[in-house]
Amino acid sequence: MKKAAILFSLVFFCLSSFVSQAQHVENVRAKQLNNKINLIYDITKEKIGQQFNVEVFYSKDGGQTFKGPLDSLTGDYGEKIRGGKDQLIVWDVLSEVPNLIGEKIVFKIKAIPTTRIYPEDKLGDFVFKLKSLKPEGNKFKTTLTIKNTGKKKDIRIPNRLARLYDFKNERFEAKQAIVGNVKGMERHSQPQTTLKKNQKIQATFYYNAPKYGVDRFKLFQLGFDILEISYGLDVTPGKIEFRDIPLEKSGYKQIAEASSKPKEIKIGKKITQPADNQPPKIALKKPVYKKDEPVIVTDEKFDIEGKITDKTGIFDFTINNMSVDYNDQGRFTSTITLENGFNDIILHASDIKGNSKEKKITVIFMAEEEASKEKLRDIVKKENEKYTELRGSRNFAILIGENEYEDPLINDLDNPYKDAKMLSTTLLNNYAFEEENIKLMNSPTREEIMVELDKLNNTLSENDNLLIFYAGHGYWDAENKVGYWLPSDSKSDHTANWFRNSTLTEYVRSIDAKHTLIIADACFSGSIFKTRKAFADAPQQVQNLYKLPSRKAMTSGSLKEVPDQSVFLKYMVKRLNENEQKYITAEELFNSFKVAVVNNSPNTPLYGEIKNSGDEGGDFIFVKKTGK
Repeated sequence: MKKAAILFSLVFFCLSSFVSQAQHVENVRAKQLNNKINLIYDITKEKIGQQFNVEVFYSKDGGQTFKGPLDSLTGDYGEKIRGGKDQLIVWDVLSEVPNLIGEKIVFKIKAIPTTRIYPEDKLGDFVFKLKSLKPEGNKFKTTLTIKNTGKKKDIRIPNRLARLYDFKNERFEAKQAIVGNVKGMERHSQPQTTLKKNQKIQATFYYNAPKYGVDRFKLFQLGFDILEISYGLDVTPGKIEFRDIPLEKSGYKQIAEASSKPKEIKIGKKITQPADNQPPKIALKKPVYKKDEPVIVTDEKFDIEGKITDKTGIFDFTINNMSVDYNDQGRFTSTITLENGFNDIILHASDIKGNSKEKKITVIFMAEEEASKEKLRDIVKKENEKYTELRGSRNFAILIGENEYEDPLINDLDNPYKDAKMLSTTLLNNYAFEEENIKLMNSPTREEIMVELDKLNNTLSENDNLLIFYAGHGYWDAENKVGYWLPSDSKSDHTANWFRNSTLTEYVRSIDAKHTLIIADACFSGSIFKTRKAFADAPQQVQNLYKLPSRKAMTSGSLKEVPDQSVFLKYMVKRLNENEQKYITAEELFNSFKVAVVNNSPNTPLYGEIKNSGDEGGDFIFVKKTGK
């Protein structure tokens, strides 16, 4: 009897734990792009740091029977997948089956919890681990641990710099905080505490909960100062962040799998798709406006209504980088929340052949009680000042294409310099770059690269911006966790002339630029590259992103050998040329062509910040030239 009671207690405990909080797999969407299937899905309501083993199955009979799991996949599948919204898996259909033909094709995503690893961010000697984000009464409570791995220092965290952003881009600042044993009970409090070497403390921040429901946050940012006494008091500002975070509520039942809606698909080796090099058509019913003239409104809610059509079928449709639903006839409606002043609304449609069309609507919003000619003039003046500020900085670029190698054992490449030249042309023709500030380098040696970086170190000021592009051979030493670029004088039998990614990081840290962006069409070291989930709509305005220094990077992935025909560069330049926005951030740019790269290469491109290089949360901004 006693054994039975113990067994019952264990079963009850396990069931209680299972129900208390479990993941939901949901919102599975299937899209066809040529002979590939793109599956977009969400894993929500998971515990912070929970990882999953994700598998994919398909059905030809509307979901009655499934085959799988599938193998010819790229993207967010397999082991160690974290929860989040808009995860992407691409299935190369014909690599696995001879055809996929049917009117009721259904896909199933299955996610089984595995290990739990709390998300971690580092800055200097400090290690931050996010432990929980939970509701507590009418507040939210965020808890993390902070560990100092170096010598004794103080950390000071202003409450107002502990910020949450939801998926509406609403910002919440901490009202109260406890950092170690120090309390800060007001918004403007700045709790400060001392950490000895290897000491770890807990920090908790409290936020007022919104009146509307929320179960996930887009971003948690924490700004702080590191204080250390050397010859005087050294104060080093810092920022860390965590993205796509669940609000840990209890009472959820596990939903470990979910399926897409039935969809007609015709993919096969013997199926010839009609030729199509025409982009989709976007016809607007509302608003009615004149080309090249802004729409002036006094309501912050702006309705858009129209229709998209295409010969072979629509793959994706977005408004301001956010997916928009449309019916079988291509009709759509959407409501945009406007900001005061100028708003660029970008409609972007792509078809299953990869053709795309973009349409821009410029809207000026001013509240009805403020509407007047004087107010309109003031809005236009501020927009011109904003554009002048962004154009006022000098933009520099080093564009490196490594085609020819001295060592016969290192294969020459045909296209890197051509790619660098193509990027140079795009920047000069369409964006705020001047020819004298672009250095185009054809197969330079290691010394030549370093000489140019030294020149920039002596030339650039804190108001200038720098773009570094590299295409050529790269190498990732997995054993020593070191990444290299291979200049033209590299030797295959030793690394003396190889260019370490860590050397590049040292240059990035020392060059006194406001914003630095590295674009690498070669492997980039994971030991110095802190990958981030890129958002289509940044939670901060362009001006705020511009004011904060940044050190960002985007790379074609982690291939040990770079393909000579660069899919990564092709789609990035295509997107830059098609762009209708006056300003586009590096994060928005990356997010806009990532799907195309994943569908046309065996690799997944990466975006993030360069560790310990002075990134403070801003971003590199591509500013269109006047009239472009």
